[in-house]
Amino acid sequence: MLLNWLEMKRLFIVLAVVIFAGILSGAVTVKKSTETKIYVVNLYADWCPVCKKMEIPYNEAISAFKNDEVVFITFDFSNDDTILKSEELAEELGLTKIYKDNYRKTGYALIVDKNNKQRRGKLVHTMSADEMVKKIQGNCIEE
Repeated sequence: MLLNWLEMKRLFIVLAVVIFAGILSGAVTVKKSTETKIYVVNLYADWCPVCKKMEIPYNEAISAFKNDEVVFITFDFSNDDTILKSEELAEELGLTKIYKDNYRKTGYALIVDKNNKQRRGKLVHTMSADEMVKKIQGNCIEE
């Protein structure tokens, strides 16, 4: 059975009304995305040899997270332009204190609580990707 354009439009409107009414009544639930719990803030510069050592395990650790609980951020201290962009990002996310306390310090990443903006841990270049993942996961647990 083929529907003409007008019939399809009516069917779409009816479906939209039914779904909307179901949501309002509680019969249909909308799954909310996982809420961000922590930020992992990489303090990086392209001239930093320790950053280069940390790059591979850190990127492997990032790929282990497919949810919204963890947001990975980089404060890049490579040059004046990236410093300015990082400062703006820190301000936008409410991480100005973390940014200022670690200004131009590189070669590690901080685990920061999204709500209170407090440091909860540190990732360093001597850690394997698995160690980084475990440390990050350990900080995602509600306290």
